[in-house]
Amino acid sequence: MKTEAIVALAVAACACSNWVGCSAPQTRAEFRAEPIGKRYAPLPKNVRVKLYKSSEPNESYREIGRLTATCPVKHWVGGQHKRGLPICLRGLRQAAHGIGAQAVVEIKTKRFRPPWDPEHPWLIMKGVAIRLSP
Repeated sequence: MKTEAIVALAVAACACSNWVGCSAPQTRAEFRAEPIGKRYAPLPKNVRVKLYKSSEPNESYREIGRLTATCPVKHWVGGQHKRGLPICLRGLRQAAHGIGAQAVVEIKTKRFRPPWDPEHPWLIMKGVAIRLSP
């Protein structure tokens, strides 16, 4: 009898995750980092990666990789549409953390309509990972 109750709760929880009244899982960006040249250790979690969308840092720097992040333009959270841009930016930061970059420059954003689901466009963000020179 206990096993049947546990299975019933698991099925109800699974069904609830797809229902509008329940909270959906948080949308995350898919990201990829391609290191260039020398490899660095990943940054600690408490270090914040700077994003330069339209400018560059005043210090000299060295390019260490190319980053890509993809995410939906809009997604559902708690029954509301939310913008995907902050999620993509988080994805770029995560990719930069993974290869030891301190900042991301030359960020370019492009919309992509997948042929299998053109009603739901995606964002593709690309950037260059850098290490600031001391």
